[in-house]
Amino acid sequence: GVVANLSPNPVRDVELLIRYDWLWRNEFRPGDDSPSRAVYYTVPGEIPPGGQARFIYRVDPPLPVRSDGQFRASVENVGLVKVEN
Repeated sequence: GVVANLSPNPVRDVELLIRYDWLWRNEFRPGDDSPSRAVYYTVPGEIPPGGQARFIYRVDPPLPVRSDGQFRASVENVGLVKVEN
């Protein structure tokens, strides 16, 4: 992924919430064992104003392969530290 810093200050410790929501194939009769999962990931390093940081996150342990639904992944920024000049 790529995180962009649109602020006028450098930022660091950008914390992301990565969600893997399980969507049941039959929402009217969902199962009892939802494999949904959420993890926090901190992007390493400092990002300058107007800059970007690339990151790689690998799902560990891997998501299960199932036929009764599918995963929907989403990512949101939940925190960061603004570096004062």
